[in-house]
Amino acid sequence: MGNKLKIQMEQFLASAPDKLKALLDRCRGRYHVLNNRVPRHGQQVHELLGKVEQVVKDNGGGCYTNTIYLEVEAAIREEEVRVRREEEDRVRREEVDRVRREKEDRCLAL
Repeated sequence: MGNKLKIQMEQFLASAPDKLKALLDRCRGRYHVLNNRVPRHGQQVHELLGKVEQVVKDNGGGCYTNTIYLEVEAAIREEEVRVRREEEDRVRREEVDRVRREKEDRCLAL
C-alpha cells in the first residue's frame, strides 16, 4: 500500500476513517508501511521484524498483552452466553408450539 500513496503516511492517517484510527489507537499508534515496488529490498523486512520484536518485548515477551487476552476471553464468554440463551429460547418456543398443536389436535378430535 505504501507504494501507492502520493502523500506521506502521516498525512494519510490524519484523514483516515474513524475505524482505522480506532485500530491504530488499539495498536498504540504502531504501523508499518511496505513498498511493494521494491519486493526484494531486505531492509524493509529487517525493519518489520525489528518492530515485531519490539512489540513482543513491550508485551512482556508475548505476542499480546494480558489485557487483550482478558478482553478476548470476556468476549468469548459473552458470546457463549448469548448462544446458550438463543438455544434455550428456541427450545422454549418449540415446546410452546408443540403444546399448542397438541391442544388444537385435541380440540379438532372432539
